[in-house]
Amino acid sequence: MAKNSHRLHQGNFTSEQELLSSWSIVNRSEQAHCGAMVRGVELGLLKIDKSHKGKGKRKSLHQSRGDITPSQLSACKAVLNAGSYGQKTFAAVSSHDHGHSQAFGLITSGMSHSPYAEMQRSSRNIMKNRKLAETIVAISAIAGRDKIYAYQATLTQPNADFGKLDDGIENHGHRLAKLGKWFVDGARHGYYTLAGANGAKPRILGAQMRMEITHKTEDIGSEECPKLILSHDKFGLYHDHSHMTFVTDTPLDLDTVRTLRKDDTSLPSNIIWTDGQGNSVSEFKMTAAAADLFLKWCQLNPDLKLSAAAFKLQRAYGRGLIDALAESTKYEVSPKLYSFLMQDMDDWAVSVYCETMKAIARRHLIRETGLFRLARSIVNRVLTTDLAGVFMQSVYEGQEDQTSVPGLYTTINVLNTNNDVVAGTRQMTAEQALYFNKTTLAGAGFDAKLIDSISLEFSDSERQTVTKSLFRRTIWPHRGKSGLLERLTAWESQAKSDLDKLISELAELKSLEPAYEHYVDDHATPAEVKAVKADIKAGRTRYDNFSKKNAGYGLQEVRYQISRLKRPLELASGKYFDVRRLRLAVIAKMDNAGNVVWTADWRLRMKKLAILETMRGAEKQFGVSWADFQQGVSQCTQRNETQAERDLKALYGDDLIGGGDGKHSYIDSCWYKAFTAYASLMPSQSQEVLLGWNGAHRDTISAKYPIRKNQPEDVAAMLSLYGNAKLEDAVALQPDPDDLLSNYSPVHYANSRVKTAEQLAAVLAKM
Repeated sequence: MAKNSHRLHQGNFTSEQELLSSWSIVNRSEQAHCGAMVRGVELGLLKIDKSHKGKGKRKSLHQSRGDITPSQLSACKAVLNAGSYGQKTFAAVSSHDHGHSQAFGLITSGMSHSPYAEMQRSSRNIMKNRKLAETIVAISAIAGRDKIYAYQATLTQPNADFGKLDDGIENHGHRLAKLGKWFVDGARHGYYTLAGANGAKPRILGAQMRMEITHKTEDIGSEECPKLILSHDKFGLYHDHSHMTFVTDTPLDLDTVRTLRKDDTSLPSNIIWTDGQGNSVSEFKMTAAAADLFLKWCQLNPDLKLSAAAFKLQRAYGRGLIDALAESTKYEVSPKLYSFLMQDMDDWAVSVYCETMKAIARRHLIRETGLFRLARSIVNRVLTTDLAGVFMQSVYEGQEDQTSVPGLYTTINVLNTNNDVVAGTRQMTAEQALYFNKTTLAGAGFDAKLIDSISLEFSDSERQTVTKSLFRRTIWPHRGKSGLLERLTAWESQAKSDLDKLISELAELKSLEPAYEHYVDDHATPAEVKAVKADIKAGRTRYDNFSKKNAGYGLQEVRYQISRLKRPLELASGKYFDVRRLRLAVIAKMDNAGNVVWTADWRLRMKKLAILETMRGAEKQFGVSWADFQQGVSQCTQRNETQAERDLKALYGDDLIGGGDGKHSYIDSCWYKAFTAYASLMPSQSQEVLLGWNGAHRDTISAKYPIRKNQPEDVAAMLSLYGNAKLEDAVALQPDPDDLLSNYSPVHYANSRVKTAEQLAAVLAKM
């Protein structure tokens, strides 16, 4: 199963070390998750679900269904059994800078909200939320708004006690619904006011509120070396809160400072007058808009004690709405909980983990109102049709210069978590680059004029009208190769612009560095003094009061900002490389209609590598030989299946492992031969076969050594490992279908299936 990695803080790691660290942590987190699930069943904290899956209200589901299915429990046990020897070496594809990656053949429980599942969900939603943001902006443009303003806020409530998390989340959802209703009613009738810039009265056009759960911690380390562990205090253990992104038609007032005083009897009585450290205070200073929103949150929830210190409101960072919604792809449960399990999986930690998993199971933790809800319904509907690929590649009029360059894969890596090394890294071939990016590139368009002849049928007139207007304002990519090249050219231009902007920012900071140095030494020219003051005024330092006395701090800040640009520059440079590499691959391997002929199923190759490495680890762990297993199967010896065989069947499934007689978990005999060939090679040779060879490589070597007995031993093993097209000798590793030369056929890679007005009408009628 392919899983997507998140970015970790760079620190002092190289990009390759960061890639390895990322997947090593996820691997250990998944094992901790499985351990908690198995122990939770043993302790009676989780019920086994033996019912048939079905839909219904959450309460009725919990009455008739359990928390973990038998197959999930079996998978968790298999992950634990194989944890000490399996998945030590596996393959991952990544961007050139290793900041965006995807691994294959990883051992996973397959459960919702497990570490792997959380990462996969997050990665899957990134592009979807980017399209959601673009659609919100486009709908606003249809309504005549040239610009909308995005903000982020953090909404809190008192922590929930152990055993009360489910009720806490449900109550928090009801409170968010009340706030959402206030947004909607206020936008319709104009009776609410949030402080606006220049005296304006902004309207909240829509909001997205996403619930998140963190846990109370305690520090058992020293001042020099702190160590956080999960708190054992049952009271206030869970911090269930929400991150809200919302948009307004005019900017909020985030400049005017307002003071809330404890002795002001007009303020709500449920405000907690303590700072972030729990010290009593008599006043809070907040921006005018933040004060208005916080006081409304207090008024809507008079039964709760609410902290002004924990409330936050700020402008959406980065590229505004797009980056703000990217925050929605974050975790629903803090990854720290996995680390707590890895540190000490006692029964208390398992109890907390199980309660958390049960509370978020089968529950929607995101609420949307206004423009967000309208845009979400349209995007979700289109993505269920044949228009999905071309829709994701399209851009709206007026947003051509706001193109977001997606993460692309151009590098293959072999990771060895046993030795904590990146065993091998190679640039992808043109075919592999197209193969691993086909989801991003799929669906290269159709003729935009087809839209004009479509009569849309929707359940309500608003969505019908808005969607038709959106489609007519959409710049649809052209078909086939030309359409892809247009899109890649736009991405390349945007990547170059992003890179140039960072290079320019770095050059500006470096030019300021000597100006600060001279000013500190009292040798600054008037121009240098002006530059330093302009730098501080523009907010490039944390020091607002400029003087010779604190100019030294300003110098440190400039140097800090210079060092801080190092990683973004690496990422921007890598993204520029990736787009150019993919563009060349399209030119080299794709025909004009947008078709590509694959010579191998590269994802399956990577999974095979993981299986064979797991078999290698099993031999070391159990002190047995796969050759002995093979002999027993071939002689029809009635023996009990080994733990290693049971693990392989549970982890990788019958489709890949095969074999068995209905009573025993023997694996298919081809895997025994495959492992014999694999083990006879040097690691670099075996990896080259699985990750680099295609049909042309095999045919070239076969032609060089037409007589099998004359083949060198390593060559014979490599040919056996790769697979023989004729399948005459029960060869190792069943060849992928596209590896058979007689079975090569063009694959419609980018050309849309929608080619006529009638087809398009049929698609849109389903919407």
